[in-house]
Amino acid sequence: MTDEHRQLLKSRLKANRWNLYHLATYSGITPGYLSRLIRNRVDASQPIKIALALHATMLTDFPYSPSDFDTTSTTTDN
Repeated sequence: MTDEHRQLLKSRLKANRWNLYHLATYSGITPGYLSRLIRNRVDASQPIKIALALHATMLTDFPYSPSDFDTTSTTTDN
């Protein structure tokens, strides 16, 4: 995830009164792991990416896909 996309995710969460802590909790991971994941330090398993996409979509009202949380994918349409 690029810096731009990370900031966009954070601003979309904030607009709906959520934050990355909430996204991590709903997705079943720790906030620290989410931080490492969105900064491309670790690569999550596919089930975690699916959970992140599902909950990011739910919390932001913006469609996210599991590929948005790929470390190898730095160019998305979001």
